[in-house]
Amino acid sequence: MQRAAWQSTYEGWIPDIVDRFDTDKTAANWARAAADPGQHVTVATVDGIVKAYALTGAPEPDSVEPEDDPDRTGELHALYAHPDVHGQGLGRLLVADALHMLVRRRRDHCVLWAIERNPRSRGFYEHLGFTLYPGASRVWRGLPEVRYRRPTAGC
Repeated sequence: MQRAAWQSTYEGWIPDIVDRFDTDKTAANWARAAADPGQHVTVATVDGIVKAYALTGAPEPDSVEPEDDPDRTGELHALYAHPDVHGQGLGRLLVADALHMLVRRRRDHCVLWAIERNPRSRGFYEHLGFTLYPGASRVWRGLPEVRYRRPTAGC
């Protein structure tokens, strides 16, 4: 599922991303994330098959501004859906679950990074109440990213 989602999302920008996709390394990373009490992994299934996933937890150091309390901020680290379920609401449900988990962990805000030139994902997050945090940027696999933020209250 992750391989198909990454291919759909990044094939125009990182053409060899699927060729370099390491299933064993990815499985080991997911096993670590699932066992980490600081992480929250949620999957959405259709007919018993995983079709989307979200990974939420404590923020990465570059995700928090100096004026923010890192103990009160959470991060949506990853959200992907298989292309055959785009537009069916699974992403919305996973984001809602992530925000509820952050509320339970007393996190006031959720931050995330999106590929700067990906209007589909950026529009999705903006529709869900995330706002662009001006001036925050970084590069992931050669692609510039921008940071979004929203309160967890009212989720």
